[in-house]
Amino acid sequence: MRLFNTPQAGSSGAQLRAFGIGTICAALLMAAASVAVAQSAQADAGTSRDVAPTRAAADPQQVAMARALFEDGLRHVDEEEWALAADRFGRVLALRYSAVAAYNLALARARLGSSVLALEGLRELLVQPVLDPSVRDAALALQKEQNAYVGWLTVRVRGECATCGVQLDGKRLPDAALGVAVPVDPGHHALALVRGDEELARSSLSVARGARVEGNLQAPVASAAPSADLSPAEVRDTAAPSVEPAAPAGALAAAPEKQSKSSLLASPWFWGGVGVLAAGVITLGVVLAGNGAQDASPVPGNFSPGVISGQVQP
Repeated sequence: MRLFNTPQAGSSGAQLRAFGIGTICAALLMAAASVAVAQSAQADAGTSRDVAPTRAAADPQQVAMARALFEDGLRHVDEEEWALAADRFGRVLALRYSAVAAYNLALARARLGSSVLALEGLRELLVQPVLDPSVRDAALALQKEQNAYVGWLTVRVRGECATCGVQLDGKRLPDAALGVAVPVDPGHHALALVRGDEELARSSLSVARGARVEGNLQAPVASAAPSADLSPAEVRDTAAPSVEPAAPAGALAAAPEKQSKSSLLASPWFWGGVGVLAAGVITLGVVLAGNGAQDASPVPGNFSPGVISGQVQP
């Protein structure tokens, strides 16, 4: 049986098939054997009711489905249809765990450009306590390749926005990932600063293989909020300065005259002057009346047409 060393994008499906099917079948047989040994030990100890088996017995129907999906995945590898290959190997793992299927899934993800997911799958694979040396060597080689491909992004938010969140390619970025370098797949990415359903800022950037990039988002300046104790009408009055309506021009012209008249009539000095003037007029009438009795003829130089006359009563 020919084993592959480091499968690349053009790796032969026949090589993967020869190694993969043999390994997955061996894994299933070992699992079935371990279950049989465990059940036998429980029967000997008389504790079959109290102790559950460590692993369920292999279902022949599931084994057949897993084998068929694995074969289908290898055919998509031959055609370099990596999305379909990833789907098939993922389905195999949903039915039954296989180290070879886990490696092939990581390989398909790597060829799709999902370096971060591929590395996570390889890390989980390499921590297995029992792993075929050929699978381990292939996984280590692919891990080294993808570590050189993955990019690093540092996201910073400028300004204050306690209720804001950051989205990377439409997915919420944890607050713990802000301000530090985190691994991202190489390629184009979109950053967005959001508050609820509202998008406050957006930024687009491109990350090259193995590059370290910093993305910045600017939070909007917070406006002064009105006091919660004020009613809506009071808020409007506070926001807009009070302006008295302009008086008509005629009213402005008449106002001083009216004010002067009212103040003149209310003044005691005005009425005192009127009294003095009235007394003077009466005195003048008496004098002229006396003169008129002695000489009724007009005095030369008197104003015409009339002369002020009066009569004093006893």
